[in-house]
Amino acid sequence: MGRSVITSAHEHFATALLRSRIGNIMHSFPINALLPKVVSVCAPGEWHEMGLLIFTLFLRRKGFEVIYLGTSIAEKDMDVALETINPKFLFMSCTLKENASAAINLAERLSADYEFLIIGMGGNAMETLSQTQKSLAEQYIVGSTSNEWEEWLKEKIHSV
Repeated sequence: MGRSVITSAHEHFATALLRSRIGNIMHSFPINALLPKVVSVCAPGEWHEMGLLIFTLFLRRKGFEVIYLGTSIAEKDMDVALETINPKFLFMSCTLKENASAAINLAERLSADYEFLIIGMGGNAMETLSQTQKSLAEQYIVGSTSNEWEEWLKEKIHSV
């Protein structure tokens, strides 16, 4: 076995290790009670959570109370979570192109069902949308850099 191969087991181990470390760091940041509550979750069908963890850490550093739901949340359970938690923001991560349409459709439905919920979406799939999909989802797309995240948040918080 001369070649180095990264298996799904390696990826799962690295993700679990980083999730644990980032979780410890996140809990060390104080929460600003004046900022709105946030839920962060992977879009249905998504198992890649590193980008969402990093974005969640970004929000926690800014003082947001973030409830991190992570991966494998069934779409029907999303409503239960939103009604229980009652957040102002929902952030969804979508990495795989094949999940982008379903993620956008979910964002549209949740936006219609929860009038005061502000939805943000990020991840590789959001960065590689077709022009048609991008025009449908542009209000949700948070961006891929911390500067873009800052601008998106400022715009949305000031519109509240």
